[in-house]
Amino acid sequence: MMKVALIDYKMGNLFSIAHACEKVGLEVEITNNPEKIKNADALILPGVGAYPLAIEQLYIQNLTEPIKDFANTGKYIFGICLGMQLFMDQSNEFGVHQGLGLIEGEVLRFPESTTNTQPRFIPQIAWNNVSIEQPNHPLFKNIPNNEYFYFVHSNYVKTKSTQNILCSTDYSNFKYSSAIVQDNLIGIQFHPEKSGIQGLKIFENYKELIYKR
Repeated sequence: MMKVALIDYKMGNLFSIAHACEKVGLEVEITNNPEKIKNADALILPGVGAYPLAIEQLYIQNLTEPIKDFANTGKYIFGICLGMQLFMDQSNEFGVHQGLGLIEGEVLRFPESTTNTQPRFIPQIAWNNVSIEQPNHPLFKNIPNNEYFYFVHSNYVKTKSTQNILCSTDYSNFKYSSAIVQDNLIGIQFHPEKSGIQGLKIFENYKELIYKR
């Protein structure tokens, strides 16, 4: 049986994600134990809230190095929402804060809208469609292009390389990366655990990725 560690650093929808995983037959263990993280077959890094508090919690709980070491093994890490943002070099949310440095790029706040005809409310709390930029990637197997998923965020990821862009989304005429990938690192900005049937397919596809590795 595959061991998947769902990292608990006090900043994620742990039980909602665990329940979604169970629905598709993916068993996860909620843990902040570095040894269990090291020995897992795959990781899920969730996240809800502010970036500076999240990275601070990872350092306080001595989880940054185990996550970085795990990334170097080639085993999959799946970042969700703030968890994806933590992959980056830095975030500009409430000042400049260093991230895990797993993927080159930064986290930026949505720009304010410049027109009255289509205001851009921040945060984005809405269902929005996802355009798949790498249609052959297995995370989106059997998921239609431009399917809708649930978003809650004020900041977005800007990768240094466009090759890292797995999906994009338009929010009030502003296009940004809503999913990124680099080898064994996969991140999505939306919440699959809150996105119904298509969200469950994301977890099911992640399970297949792990088992095929």
